[in-house]
Amino acid sequence: MSSATKQKSSAGKNVLIFFIVFIILEMLIVVGVGRVFKNKNVTPSIAGYSLYIMNGDGMGDRVPDGALVITSNMTPSTDKIGEAVVCENVPDIGTSVFWLYDITSTDDNNGVVYTVYQEKDPAKLYEISSKNVVGVASTYYMTAGKVLTFMSSTFGMIVCAVVPIFLLVVIELIIAIATHSSDDEEEDDDEEEPAESVTLDDFLFGGENEGEQIAKHRKHVDDEIASHHKAEPEGEEKAETEEVIEEVEEVEETIFERPAEKEE
Repeated sequence: MSSATKQKSSAGKNVLIFFIVFIILEMLIVVGVGRVFKNKNVTPSIAGYSLYIMNGDGMGDRVPDGALVITSNMTPSTDKIGEAVVCENVPDIGTSVFWLYDITSTDDNNGVVYTVYQEKDPAKLYEISSKNVVGVASTYYMTAGKVLTFMSSTFGMIVCAVVPIFLLVVIELIIAIATHSSDDEEEDDDEEEPAESVTLDDFLFGGENEGEQIAKHRKHVDDEIASHHKAEPEGEEKAETEEVIEEVEEVEETIFERPAEKEE
């Protein structure tokens, strides 16, 4: 197995491990959200804030239905009159967002009564005790509310479980196809490797008993060269060669002969 194939195989294992961990964490979150927001009147608290998904259109466009309302946990004082508050156990409504209309004390001065109303019907006032006031609504998020509502539904839980599994299968198939293609390319490259280069000796002697035939060939060439140097001229060629040698000697003697002395 080549290094590229090993890397792709390792990538497939890493993707599988990542998706397994991701699916486990996702399902824990989805199941938790589904159980928490299964009751529409629930207001779970975390770090001094409560979460509430608006149920109904009592506040009109000021707080749309299905929006996630973030509430600061507190007992509102008179300076919060006119602001939005989240109240629970309100007669005929349950939990919802209201406008704070007034704060008054009871006749026995042992408690405080909060008077609230909703945007859709401002003439209808509700009186509730302080223990039923969750806090002051600071802001809301429409998209987050829709996501939580979807995740808490049965269909949403199924989708959240199926989508990651589908993505895992698709990615693993892509990695497997890429790995198989690379293996095929490597096999084709191995089959197309060029044969060993043919030398001149292979061409002349066919490549069989190469060393022996080359040695015979070289010996034959050496013998011809040696016989050529050892051959001596015979007959007329030998006589002509000797005459040429004598003439050369006579010329040399003539050239180097001392000139005769002149007579007086």
